[in-house]
Amino acid sequence: MPQELEATFDGIALQLESRLNLTAGTRVKIIVERILPNEESILPNEQKQPKTFLQTAQSLQLQGEPDWSEKIDPCLDEEAVEQTAIIRTERGLTVSGTRITLYDVMDYVTASYPPKFIRASLSLTDEQVNAALSYIETHREQVEAEYQLVLKEAEALRQYYEGKNCDLIARLAVKPPNPGMEAAWEKLQAQKARHQVQPPHIAVKIVNLN
Repeated sequence: MPQELEATFDGIALQLESRLNLTAGTRVKIIVERILPNEESILPNEQKQPKTFLQTAQSLQLQGEPDWSEKIDPCLDEEAVEQTAIIRTERGLTVSGTRITLYDVMDYVTASYPPKFIRASLSLTDEQVNAALSYIETHREQVEAEYQLVLKEAEALRQYYEGKNCDLIARLAVKPPNPGMEAAWEKLQAQKARHQVQPPHIAVKIVNLN
């Protein structure tokens, strides 16, 4: 019965890596097949054992600091992480996992509000705010162009609904109260008058320095 074995040539003879099941004096025919250094030979009926993660990592001969696993965050592709944190939806550029757009953030950025204020106002985490600000800084021209379009659309909608509802608002303003509601109406009008913004009064005192 044919047997397949592996051996190492020492320069003079073949050194078998496993025992040959033959009686002394048996004539055999040897077919030599070279095994490359990075090649693994699997004997018949021998199941290949899977490599562990450590064996795979060692075989790759990766170069780097010994404690790279503790400093993995700086090694990640920052752009890939940024693209995951900022996604494009039907609302436009959006902070992933929220309904907050970068245009909402731009309202605060253009007003020079600090990151902590933006985080509290929009109910975002520090990571989400940092990702949004980083994306805006990296793609400022693109975000600014889209932001201006959003502002124009918002202003157009405001003017449209103001024009559409101005007649209704004017009619409601002069509409008399319903019967029995006169006292409440007068009280409401008085409260509105008190809450109207009045121009501030400035007192100026002139001191003679002579």
